[in-house]
Amino acid sequence: MRSGTAVDLLKYKILLSALVVAGWLVACGGTDDPGCVSGKVESCPCIGGTQGVQVCLENETWGACDCGEENPDGGVDGDVEADADAGADPDADAEPDADLPPGACTAEEDCAVPMACVGGGCVAPVSDLQDYVTAASARCTSWVWTIQLPAFFPGGERCCFDYNENGVPDDAYGSLLELMGSMQGGALSPEDMLQESVQSFAQLLVLDWVMLPQTGDGDVRISVFTGAPNADGSAGTADPDQWKTGLGTAFLNPVSFGTHGALWQVNQARILDHVVAGAGGPMRLLLPGIFGDGLQPTDLYDVRLQVTLPADPPACRGAFSEDTLVVVDGGGDFMAGGMILGGLIRFDDAMSSLDSALRTCACAGVDPDQPVVVWEVTAERLNASCNEANLPDDGSTCTELDDPICLSAQERCNYMGIMPQFFDVDLDGDGVDEAMSVGLRLGFSGVALGGLMN
Repeated sequence: MRSGTAVDLLKYKILLSALVVAGWLVACGGTDDPGCVSGKVESCPCIGGTQGVQVCLENETWGACDCGEENPDGGVDGDVEADADAGADPDADAEPDADLPPGACTAEEDCAVPMACVGGGCVAPVSDLQDYVTAASARCTSWVWTIQLPAFFPGGERCCFDYNENGVPDDAYGSLLELMGSMQGGALSPEDMLQESVQSFAQLLVLDWVMLPQTGDGDVRISVFTGAPNADGSAGTADPDQWKTGLGTAFLNPVSFGTHGALWQVNQARILDHVVAGAGGPMRLLLPGIFGDGLQPTDLYDVRLQVTLPADPPACRGAFSEDTLVVVDGGGDFMAGGMILGGLIRFDDAMSSLDSALRTCACAGVDPDQPVVVWEVTAERLNASCNEANLPDDGSTCTELDDPICLSAQERCNYMGIMPQFFDVDLDGDGVDEAMSVGLRLGFSGVALGGLMN
């Protein structure tokens, strides 16, 4: 860190200490974590991707996950009003690699040409986008009306999937955002930013239920597109409250198509007793950046999802999620989205994204042809730092006309070295955690398709 005022040095030390403590909590999180309130009940993962219940014991550690009964609160702390059929079957086989459905794949060679392996399934090419939209209009389609950060729920929620296999749902991303949000004072919180992007239709996600049995159990395939309320890409007068009732019409963005349909697909899933569970991806969402740099396009890998569909839907079976009313003591009741979705942010992606953003900071003396962030993954650890030679200024000469990240470029570099502590999942089994777990909740409602965006 460069020399600065005594106040700046103190702020840095406070930030460093807080991040180190938070990093320790994330790295050491598990069923033996101290500090839970005796008698508190939270959700926990069961074999097959369903949710069970765990209780905080008298010694303030979490007890074993009970998967033998239906979770009484839908996986969210608080008193809940929910359909009796909303609980997932604990015996559901939600692991996508346990018994792969027909047409599943793990590599391109698993699919016969011209099929391609997308989202874990062999998919036929799409030659005419308008023909695809016409066919999709006859299927169940939904728009995502909320993307939630469970870590920001009142009291917090342990969500959503156990990626590091320690018996506890993993969400290092949510823990990091909580910490960053608490340090931003009056700034818009990550949860507020995310909700604003959805409610303003700046982030409009459309689910195309490509394969979904209208009755009974069977294989499921979901394609995810971006779109807008109008063909010109604008939101116009679209009302999110009206859309939530199923009265919206979305136009699909052609850039969210690849050669074989949607760029982002989930093609290793099943529905069993109204519960869809499975995997696919990768998937790109607009999520709060881990460096406090607003919303950023974020690629999630090893995507997993679970969603309960209504037993007696008002429209096609996949149109509406079975959301959960969470009653909060003292008011502030809210609906928790009925889909839980997990994924992983890769260390390389996160560092590359930050480096690209900082290279635009000519106002801070940055040479765009030279790296600002330097990182590596070794056999022992992750390393990350800023290239001080290419960040000669603290950003004080930058203005609101520049990227906001340039105004606080040096601040990002100050805690770069400890950021690797928040990565908690080992992707390749080499003992180094090079991915960060993410847990989200989504709610969705039926939507009509109007065609393609211009």
